[in-house]
Amino acid sequence: MTTFEPLDGPNKERQFRFTAKSDIIYPANTPDGERIRMDWLETWLKSNNYCLNGYRILSKKDVQRGSYEGGKDYFYIGECLM
Repeated sequence: MTTFEPLDGPNKERQFRFTAKSDIIYPANTPDGERIRMDWLETWLKSNNYCLNGYRILSKKDVQRGSYEGGKDYFYIGECLM
């Protein structure tokens, strides 16, 4: 349902790529769905000891998956706070 990839930013700052899906249980374009996706991201960050001082999302893109309007793939790029 999700993936996490550590990245190096252009100035060697710690960044990451996070992907998540939406569906009828984890709906697209809703506060509840987004909160759940951010909970998943924070689980990845904690389990990898990454972004111990917090993070910010630099970009978020979504792509429609199939014909179901609520089925989207989300692609986030984030950066660790210093």
